[in-house]
Amino acid sequence: MLNFSSSTRSAVGAGRTVHIRGLDAEAWQLYVAGLSGRTSTSYSSAKRGYQQFCFHAGISPFPATELSTCRFVEWLAKEGFHLGLVSAYLSALRHLSIKAGLGPMSQATWPELAYVVKGLERELRDVPTLQRLPITLDVLRKLKAAWESGLEDKVTAFLLWAVSWIAFFGCFRLDELLLSKTTETPALRQPDVFFRSKLAMVMHLRFSKTGQNERDINVHIGATLTDICPFVALQNYLRIRLLGQGPLFMWADGNPVLKSSFVLLVRKAL
Repeated sequence: MLNFSSSTRSAVGAGRTVHIRGLDAEAWQLYVAGLSGRTSTSYSSAKRGYQQFCFHAGISPFPATELSTCRFVEWLAKEGFHLGLVSAYLSALRHLSIKAGLGPMSQATWPELAYVVKGLERELRDVPTLQRLPITLDVLRKLKAAWESGLEDKVTAFLLWAVSWIAFFGCFRLDELLLSKTTETPALRQPDVFFRSKLAMVMHLRFSKTGQNERDINVHIGATLTDICPFVALQNYLRIRLLGQGPLFMWADGNPVLKSSFVLLVRKAL
């Protein structure tokens, strides 16, 4: 981790002192503020992806080497990540390395990595754009099987199940369940979910893009008593969700789930 100083204070002129620990705390706050909220959320997702890669590859995440980073880029490519997202993941990895006190890493100092990224760019240049597929029960079962296989950790899997099932059975737009950016006001919070019985629940949208004049609406969802059940999925997620304010759907670290991050994980599973 970053360590600005091991001293507590230092003399500056006659009768004056500078409290180093106080400066350290303020410097750390400025370091954290160096990333916007949206970038910080995106980086958190990327860092989880890097740690997952290291775990499955059986390698230590630190220090990142040029070879391990090249392998990480190839792994991202095989997982279906486009070039822009790969570049974002590399930026997140650079930030992670700096935060760990290991200094920056970049394509400028790692020529082999630069060639790997350039090669990926050329390979993806002629790849056709992904087509949007309709979400069906068969697609939901494919997602469930992928997430149950260990593609994501258990907490993340419960979260992704809940979003998918609720969106499908409640006929929600993702914009109504998830945020496009962290500065948005969520339309749905945890207190807005009411379990009426063991088989039914009501979700209160504070505003709806599909409702008349975007007014608040209540959406009633029942249990299906099958392997694809929104009622059970949401209950499982709420059991492991962090307590506190904020949007209904949040990562384990307390950051809101962005629509873009969710879509990427769905594409990864399919």
